[in-house]
Amino acid sequence: MDTVAELARLAQSDLLRRIEEQVGKRRLPNVFRIFPRALRSESLHSDVVTWLLQPTAWHSLGDGFAVALLRRWWDQSQRGRPPGELKRDETIEVEGVIPEYPTGRGPIDILIWGQWGTRPFVLGLENKIGAPEGRHRKGSQIIGQFRDYGIALRRRFPDSTLALALLTPDGRDPSEAPDVPWGAISYADVADALDSALRSQPRVSAADDAFVARTVASHYVPILRSYVMGQDAELDALCQELIDRYPQAWRAVRSRLASGRDEGHRLVGIACCKAFGEHLGGPWLWAVQHRWVAVFRPSWLDAFGKWKGPLARQFATDEVPPVIPRVHFRLTLEVPEDDEAQVAPSLDVRLKCDARNVKKHDPLRYSTLMTGLRGVFDDPKQMSGDESTPRIGGGQLKKAGSVEEVDARVAEMAAEFVFERRSTKMSDVAHAIDKASE
Repeated sequence: MDTVAELARLAQSDLLRRIEEQVGKRRLPNVFRIFPRALRSESLHSDVVTWLLQPTAWHSLGDGFAVALLRRWWDQSQRGRPPGELKRDETIEVEGVIPEYPTGRGPIDILIWGQWGTRPFVLGLENKIGAPEGRHRKGSQIIGQFRDYGIALRRRFPDSTLALALLTPDGRDPSEAPDVPWGAISYADVADALDSALRSQPRVSAADDAFVARTVASHYVPILRSYVMGQDAELDALCQELIDRYPQAWRAVRSRLASGRDEGHRLVGIACCKAFGEHLGGPWLWAVQHRWVAVFRPSWLDAFGKWKGPLARQFATDEVPPVIPRVHFRLTLEVPEDDEAQVAPSLDVRLKCDARNVKKHDPLRYSTLMTGLRGVFDDPKQMSGDESTPRIGGGQLKKAGSVEEVDARVAEMAAEFVFERRSTKMSDVAHAIDKASE
């Protein structure tokens, strides 16, 4: 089945409506979205989790959330260091919850204590969202923050079963395991425990105070999934179904989706048109595509015809149709993967001439163009394997950051960089294209 037919089938599919409904849930009123910039704050989430863990707090969930989260912690402790004296299905009674409990080695985010079966227990919970675990000096040694909390708390609660929990968005293990029972839990565990606690509560009328309390608590679940965990299982499943059922349509749509690099490529296109105009003369246009930006003279569009690829995402002017000529300069920016680039952020800048689509469209003009290009490149290897797409220049532009971070200053640097490195070759290639376009 061709792409157009598959797109038509997708347009009639119920999948799009279901995806739209799922996306629409993110637009529902939510009290936590009043302060979006604070939603990655560890302190905010520690405060909310502390509130939910307190059985007598005004959320009206009792100990439902606390017990559900502690049982999930017990499950996760099986791959950490299980608490041998505590059995999963024993009765749990939470007697107290304190935020920022002073351990003597720094405050731990949340301390929970109570009865687990017949034994008193104390659980210290450390919350990490974006920051790594700290390091503490102990005499001549430097030990992990999580392990140090275990040592300090064991001294303070010698008669209780002591355990630790590390709470992170993905449930990662601590960098250094403590010498007490521990388990790593994720914000998915928090969301699931809260969802379970809410579902187990009896229905109340809108006039009941508990209705407002549970509404606030319920707003926290989608915030965790979208802002902290960055995922939505139902939406992910629907999108995966779309990809599996309509792969050609998905590829066609994806190639036309806007991305964070589009603005960087737009700025580079503007800068290249300015630089090429100053060095080569005449007007130039730019057009942003999925992973590159095309730069060309307006006259090349009339001479060589329209490129058969997707319409440009952004174009130099609204007065000209957003299409690209078959012959154009193609500039690509990529972040290199080598170690040096991690120390000094760089951009790999590559510039080539693309004339692949001219051969069938106009063989005579193509022959004239190739004759001119072969005269520019002495070494056949410089023709990049396909003589109709010769690479003109490129290299690493140091201290430029990522493609998404390109600003006007970096764009001007990139434009001058590719031109100055191969200015003679640029002029010769542009002249060859101009001659073939006459």
